[in-house]
This record gives sequence, C-alpha cells and structure tokens, in this order.
Amino acid sequence: MEALNALISLADTMGSLRSLHHKIKERVFLYADDVAIFLKANRQDLVMLRTILEIFAGATGLRTNMTKCLISPIRCDLESTVTLLTNFPAKIEPFPIRYLGIPLGIRSLTKNDLQPLVDRVANRLPSWKAGLLTKAGRAVLIKSTLSAIPTHTALAINLSPWVIKCIDNCRRNFLWKGSKEAKGGHCLLAWPRVCRLPELGGLGIVDLQKFGYALRMRWLWLRRSDDLRPWLELPAEGERLVEAMFQASIYVELGDGKKALFWTDRWLQGQSLLDLAPCLCDAVGSRCKQQRTVADALLHDKWISDISGLSLCRSYWNICKPGIA
Repeated sequence: MEALNALISLADTMGSLRSLHHKIKERVFLYADDVAIFLKANRQDLVMLRTILEIFAGATGLRTNMTKCLISPIRCDLESTVTLLTNFPAKIEPFPIRYLGIPLGIRSLTKNDLQPLVDRVANRLPSWKAGLLTKAGRAVLIKSTLSAIPTHTALAINLSPWVIKCIDNCRRNFLWKGSKEAKGGHCLLAWPRVCRLPELGGLGIVDLQKFGYALRMRWLWLRRSDDLRPWLELPAEGERLVEAMFQASIYVELGDGKKALFWTDRWLQGQSLLDLAPCLCDAVGSRCKQQRTVADALLHDKWISDISGLSLCRSYWNICKPGIA
C-alpha cells in the first residue's frame, strides 16, 4: 500500500491532481488494507485516480474491487455527483459513513447513527450464561466485554448522554440481575458508586463519560509529545471541556517556545495568561489562542496584534490621559 501512496503523492506533486484546501496537508490515509483518498469532484482527478489504480494493479497484481469502493460527496451539487458516477464506477454512500468501525459525518451524529453501538452492547449480553455466573463473575465480564465495545468509538466521538445511559442500563441490569431488565430493588449499590475504584469502595467498572474524556485527552497529549504522527497537520476542533481538563493537568517547560501556546499554556511559573489576565484574553480570538506559540508571540511583540479592539483602547487612553495628568 505504500507504493500506492507514493504514486498518488507523485501525481499530487506534479499537479496532476487539483490541490485541496490549504488546511488539508494529507490526501491519502492508509490503515491495513483500508484506503481513504480525498479528491476534488472533477473528471480530471477521477480519471487520474483510475489510471493510478491500474498502474498499481499492473505492478503488484492487486486489483481494486470497484463493487467495494465507496464515494462520499462532501457538499457536492447534483452535477458533480453525476460526474463522480460517470468517471468512477463506485457506490455513492452519503454521510455519515463508517470508517474503521466509527461513524463519521460532516454534521453532528443523530440518534439513528449511534443506535447500532447500543445494539451491539445489548446483543453481547450472554443471558443464557447468567445463571452460572456469580455477581463477581458478571462484573469481570462487564469489564472485559460490555465496557470494551464502546471504547473504540469513544476514542473519537463524544458519546451522547442517551447512549451512555442505554449502555449503563445494559451493564447495570446484567450485573445485578443477569438479564436485560432489572428493577431498582435488585440494585445493591448506586451506579456512580459501582464505577468507583475498588480502593474507594466501588467495583472498578469504568464510567463511560469520564473514560471518554480521558481517551480524547490522549490525542491532545500525542499532538504535543509526538512530532511523527501523520495526522498532526490536520485541523482539529476539540471539545472545550476536554481541552480545559488537559490544560489543568499539564504545565509547560519552555525550550525554544515553538510548541508552547502563548495564551493558554501554563508556561509562566505554572500559570497561563488565561489565568493571570482573563479579561485581556477575552479580547483575543479563539484562533489566535489555539495557534500562537510563545516563540512566535515574542518575535517583534506579535502577541499585541492578537488583541482585538486595541486601537479603540488607545484612543480612549489618549482622550483620558490629559485629565488624569
């Protein structure tokens, strides 16, 4: 598959493929035998892609099965969609789609998109074995199976409260009753206490909401600590709560200042400018907060230009200064 990636990259470099948005640094994403390719919806790019696939097949003997290929238009009109079908005989699959087992969409996922996840958890309940298991055995099975199923999805998606509630109902009912339904009288402990660590009086069953926060915080850590990740150049919009938890959990030791964020990182003796001057930071745009590094901000005092309304503040100061003097 690396050979295919090299062919597409060569075509991109030579200008045979139309360039994408400047924020999209990567065009091809490979995982095992799954390939995701981003192209412009025009005849030139589609014909070039088919040519590349034919060259790849002739050199390696690995031919593309068009019946298994999917095309997912992103904000394409009817004319562009017809062009896709005419020049690349694959199935049109509108968003949301599933990639590596995770539903992906260009808008917020609906209940119908996440219902299959709930069904997978419910269908894994081994009710016919429940009578042979003690509550301790059921707890082990919940940790190893029922709690593991949503983990892969929670890595990338903030699960809706109703999804977590449905999965928790399945886990709680199986723990106390061994079936899909259990009444309140069967529950010996409140569910929040069940999700505590054993040292704190719980059973160690994961809290899916908090566990999801921890999983997605890991992406922020990898973005800061590992420069070799191929997805680092992709634009990312994180959750505010997850970003706040991450910022509260780390502090930054300055080196050359090219990684530390000027406005939000805790690089000033364990504190951030957001903590020290919140009113000033309110006048800074969110994009500047997310992108301005310490090295860039201190170069020719660029951080001053991040503050909106600064010229107006100077005008007010010039008017008031004679009276103050």
